[in-house]
Amino acid sequence: MKRIRFAKYNVATTRYTAGLITGAALITCVLYSWAVPLPYYDGFDYAEGRLNDVGAPNWQAGSTGWELMVTNVAALEAPEGFPLAVGKGVRRAPSGTARRSVLAFDPIQAADGNEVYASFLINILVPPPSTQLIAYLTSTSGSESSPQAGVFLTPDNRIGIGKRASSPGYTLATNPDSGVHLIVFRYRFQPGNDEVSLWVDPSIFTFGASVPPDPLGTTTGGSDPSSIGYFQLYSSPSSGGMQYIDELRVGTSWRDVVPSGVPPVGSKLIFSSCPTWAKPGQILDPVIVQIASSSGTPVSSNGVPITIDIEEGPGPLSGTLTRLTDESGKAVFTDLMLPVEGIYRLRAEASGIGLGLGAATSPLIQVSFLEPPTTLTITDWIYDKKGYVLAGVKGTPQARYNILASPDPAIPLSNWMVATVGDFDSLGNFRITNPVSPAIA
Repeated sequence: MKRIRFAKYNVATTRYTAGLITGAALITCVLYSWAVPLPYYDGFDYAEGRLNDVGAPNWQAGSTGWELMVTNVAALEAPEGFPLAVGKGVRRAPSGTARRSVLAFDPIQAADGNEVYASFLINILVPPPSTQLIAYLTSTSGSESSPQAGVFLTPDNRIGIGKRASSPGYTLATNPDSGVHLIVFRYRFQPGNDEVSLWVDPSIFTFGASVPPDPLGTTTGGSDPSSIGYFQLYSSPSSGGMQYIDELRVGTSWRDVVPSGVPPVGSKLIFSSCPTWAKPGQILDPVIVQIASSSGTPVSSNGVPITIDIEEGPGPLSGTLTRLTDESGKAVFTDLMLPVEGIYRLRAEASGIGLGLGAATSPLIQVSFLEPPTTLTITDWIYDKKGYVLAGVKGTPQARYNILASPDPAIPLSNWMVATVGDFDSLGNFRITNPVSPAIA
């Protein structure tokens, strides 16, 4: 069932006083602004339409436009372990006219140690043509190009944050892959310059935690406010780009905005870390096997026996071949060795209390006396009439790649067709299995 925070009159936010003297009497009228209490949650369970229209009274001020529109199309699915998403979502589609939707909340006063957190889900369908401010925490309901705590989106899909700035003071080094991402940012009052911090896709093991994990980055600068009492969704005056935003939370602690939901259930094993190159007779870099849900989300479960062996390859595997998982559901193998040159795949299986978890097969491991590649290298290529398998290493972690194909390798590369698109994993590796592209059929 959807939870709704009802707005209330807030005396502390804005006060207007008018006086009328009649004889000896002074009649005073106090007008109160509308604000919601914290913690606040919004699943955008409104009718379809402009956010300032259908989201009133919680959402108001700013400027009404279709650039910030509530629609069922923008409803996003929450990550595993997070509370289930409800309602609709907001489509952000700048058209060339600046638009804002403003949420007023009980203001948090400037006292050292006070904090304001906000989180939301985002799916970047089309990045903006230039860096744009998309959302912010601030001290006023008015329009600001340099808000107290701004979230920015760059043309190459990277998320950044700014402190009283019109551009990000910190930006992620890599761009998130396609799909839905959880964005968390915080304003902290502290001695000297106040601080803004950013998290993107925090670990499921931090959901509902009383203490936040270390942020990916922080930034300071600019003048500090006497309070923070507004969250604003912002559509840039520069046109271009489209994003879906959903599941907004504002609060004063990590737990307020990154709560825990139904924990995921382990159904299989995955290799979360595995070397792709090694020398014969040398200990491999640590191999990590993780218990995961059906969609690949890590699942915590300690004491599960995990055994590793060779699935394919010419030589034996030595070392400690069975390890127990730790509290996070990981089994870490630190002394494995492959003494014979060749191409290998490893296989991981669970036993004991983990019996029934699906087995995992590792990426290819090249064992050779030659030095490992330092640039993008294809390590596996299989092709037949039904499809092809292609794998490689040393790409840019989490970056997007295109696989090009052509029936004639002699034609200019600019005339080749895109057969498929994907994202390198966190180690810079990739592996795809696709049907035959029309370009090479």
